[in-house]
Amino acid sequence: MQAPPINGTMVDMIIAIDTGGTKTLIAKLSDDGEIVSSQKFLTPRDQAEYLSQVISVTRELSCEDNPRGISIALPGVIRDQKAVICKNLGWQNFDIISELKIAWPDVPMWLENDANLGGVGAANLISPTPEKCLYITVSTGIGGGYIENKKIVSSTSESEISDIHFEYNGAITRWGAIANGRAIMSDFGVYASQLTNPDDQREIGRRVARGLMALIPVLRPDAIAFGGGVGAHYHLFERFVLEELEILPEQYRCPIITAPHPEEIVIYGCYYHAIDQLNN
Repeated sequence: MQAPPINGTMVDMIIAIDTGGTKTLIAKLSDDGEIVSSQKFLTPRDQAEYLSQVISVTRELSCEDNPRGISIALPGVIRDQKAVICKNLGWQNFDIISELKIAWPDVPMWLENDANLGGVGAANLISPTPEKCLYITVSTGIGGGYIENKKIVSSTSESEISDIHFEYNGAITRWGAIANGRAIMSDFGVYASQLTNPDDQREIGRRVARGLMALIPVLRPDAIAFGGGVGAHYHLFERFVLEELEILPEQYRCPIITAPHPEEIVIYGCYYHAIDQLNN
């Protein structure tokens, strides 16, 4: 695929910005989807500081050239290409594209929810390609993206799966309150990657499975992929998740895997989303 010239210069790169509640990863990808270079930094909660770092790193990665496109992921509700709310960062009505357009007025830009883009990345990289893919990111918070035929489903694009409520240990609780990275650190005193006690791993598997029990019968995915800092270590509690899900009828069973490149899957989703938008 040959990129079109921008301002008279042939440029073959996409800048992907994966903004998380804890860290931000910015990558330059070649036109064929290879990560050429990247930088990571702690996500500032101050929007001006965040924008300053994003602009600085993007300029450095692009070597001051105009990228073919800039694809941005934020952890929150995205509507009309604006971040309506990002709870983990305390942001509301953040028009990041207008701010970045000051630096790159002629470069196409797109903003999407990070879990939706993680789903786009998973749907494009999983083999065989699932028609319906559910991506779940478990990190600072819990997010989900539901993808059909490699595209974000608009009717579920604003869903906040961390707010699923159910009975757990005798009380009504919220999925995100018991199964995200913060909850694991609070309850077990270590990161998910450091869980070695089988009883602790079983408890995390049980918590993760409770949310899946609510989602699977409704969405009927062909594949489920986990990403994020906790999701990248899904293998530690995989067998306990599957044991819990045995209660579901056979017709709801589907492969549940760690997403390809779980720490960079949103970056790849940014890339595939940008290419899809450029080609349409």
